[in-house]
Amino acid sequence: MNQPTANSVHPRVLLVEDHPEVARATIEMLDIIGCPVTLAGTRHSAEAAVETGERFDLVLIDYSLPDGTGVDLLKRLRKHRPIRAILITAHTKNMILHGDEAGFVQYLAKPVEIDELRRAVESAMRVTL
Repeated sequence: MNQPTANSVHPRVLLVEDHPEVARATIEMLDIIGCPVTLAGTRHSAEAAVETGERFDLVLIDYSLPDGTGVDLLKRLRKHRPIRAILITAHTKNMILHGDEAGFVQYLAKPVEIDELRRAVESAMRVTL
C-alpha cells in the first residue's frame, strides 16, 4: 500500500471520540471535506483498528477518553508506525503541552468549526513522516 503524500486530497482518518454528538458532528464535517472516517470511541478500540492492519493517514484524538488519554493513545499507536495526529480538546492549555510532548502536529479546541478542521487536516497532511 502506498504511503500518503503531503498532497493527499482525501486522507483516511481515524477519529477517536467518545461523545456521540461530537463524534457525529466531526464525522459530518470530515465527510463534507471528503475524508473517509473510521470512528473509535475508546483508546482500546482505536488500538484494535490500527492492529487489524487498517491504514490511516491521520488520527484525530480527543484528549479525554474513557480508558485513557489521547496522549497515551498516540504514544501506543506510534509503536506500530509513524502517524500524523491532531489533538482535539476542550481542556486547558496544559493539555496542549502534554500533546507537544507526544508529537501531535495540530491542535483543535472544541467545539470545532469546519473551516478550522479543514485547515488543520491540510496542515497535518503536509507534515512529512
